[in-house]
Amino acid sequence: MALRPELAPLLSDSDWIPNEFGLIKVEKYNAHRVSKLLMGAAVRVADQKGVAIRRLFSRHTGSAGYIISRSAAQRTLRYIGRIDVPIDHFLFNETVSPMLGPEFRPAMLIPSVVAQLPDPGGSVIAIVPPPGIATRWQRRMLSFRRARAEARLWHKQIFWTITGRARVVAVTFEPIGRE
Repeated sequence: MALRPELAPLLSDSDWIPNEFGLIKVEKYNAHRVSKLLMGAAVRVADQKGVAIRRLFSRHTGSAGYIISRSAAQRTLRYIGRIDVPIDHFLFNETVSPMLGPEFRPAMLIPSVVAQLPDPGGSVIAIVPPPGIATRWQRRMLSFRRARAEARLWHKQIFWTITGRARVVAVTFEPIGRE
């Protein structure tokens, strides 16, 4: 994991966080690659030069860094014992999370100040599942279910884009205030 020096002042005070955002992703997975995400209009944050928060309209993996409000945490806790997907999917992927939807959608800090690096040995999750964990057929079925879930959002994402509520944004891992 990599942290930008700008993270400390952001975490020292929560007054800069608009009330409308209960879950803000401050992390970008794979710092060395640009991610293209469907996001809402930028909400500039007072007293924090170069920082913007955008509503997240597409999934984004990784949960190495996020800020969660008390009410959003309480909402999340209602699903304990029923979460059957990785936590980053549960928090940031509307296609598989029962928690997300029109009334509760996460946001993301741009630029991100935390990066989850894909370095070898940096995860306890096996890259290749051990034999017997999932058959080839089970993996194919999982891929099919994932694709079907993604397709359920296309009409919404196209609508949000056409109406100007969202646009594709290139997300990088850069220092705040860099012009």
